[in-house]
Amino acid sequence: MPDTLALLPGSLFITSYACAPFSQHARCLLVYGMLPFLVTYCTMKLANPPDFEHDMALYKAEHTTLSNRLVHIFTTPVILGAGIVFAAYVPPPFASLCRNGRFCNAASSSRQCARFVDMFDWPMLFVGALASQHIRLAPIAGCCVTLLELAMALSATALVKREGRKADAKGVPCTPGRAARVAGSLSLFSWWAQLHVGHRILEPDGYRVPFPPEFYSLTSAVIDAPLFVWFIW
Repeated sequence: MPDTLALLPGSLFITSYACAPFSQHARCLLVYGMLPFLVTYCTMKLANPPDFEHDMALYKAEHTTLSNRLVHIFTTPVILGAGIVFAAYVPPPFASLCRNGRFCNAASSSRQCARFVDMFDWPMLFVGALASQHIRLAPIAGCCVTLLELAMALSATALVKREGRKADAKGVPCTPGRAARVAGSLSLFSWWAQLHVGHRILEPDGYRVPFPPEFYSLTSAVIDAPLFVWFIW
């Protein structure tokens, strides 16, 4: 996919991701705007032969020092986890169908319906889209990375639900966002560590392009970085 086609979703991603710790509307925009693009991108990639060796060589060329690689090893899971936490705040896509009785029939219990909704919430769909790309590029490593991402998705969903239950127990209106603010703060520090410390300070040549790799190859960074980090550690 040409980089010019990624400018619009890239701008949408940066804007909504930056506002997601403070705004439920931004979290919804992040999910509804980026997940369809992510699924479309992965589908297009599935139609083409994988070129993982070339992509891995390019990634290593952009992360030449051990210190920069260590920065990315520790901060990439934080950035990915923060995005999953943001997605956990958005109502699951099938929740309204279950509430209206359009999906679950009269014989179906509410617990079974809730279990189905939890299986296909936004964090799980996000991990599923990533898994299709990771397992295709590197089956064994992709499965391992997918298991870690699955653990992130389950933990994020449980954390957000726990936050809502606490608000209900106190008898106050639920204003979710504490976990999102914590995740956003950690993510902001991680982006700063990667872009400034990793690529500007720790790399011997500094920025070799007007922007670091995460900007001119944002799509690849978001989708493939967790898998690349697995191989460089």
